[in-house]
Amino acid sequence: RNRTSRTNSGESKDWAAGGRFTRGNPDGPGNPSAKRTAAIRGLLLDAVTDDDLRAVIAKLVEMAKAGDLAAIRDCWVRARDTPQRGHWR
Repeated sequence: RNRTSRTNSGESKDWAAGGRFTRGNPDGPGNPSAKRTAAIRGLLLDAVTDDDLRAVIAKLVEMAKAGDLAAIRDCWVRARDTPQRGHWR
């Protein structure tokens, strides 16, 4: 869908100088939850110690060894460091 409207001169009414969206453009705000997500991630990183992460990883590996397919996939994907589309949802 293309919400960009053009003036007679061919200029977009939805874009301001420097490539920014004009005020009121419905596509302009970006991701409204990005700041909240970043804040939550920061809180999590502050609260979790290296020992906590080691314990979580040990449990994940234990579950994978026990045959938990989701844990196996998670270990594999994270070890390869190439997230698959939709995996992190």
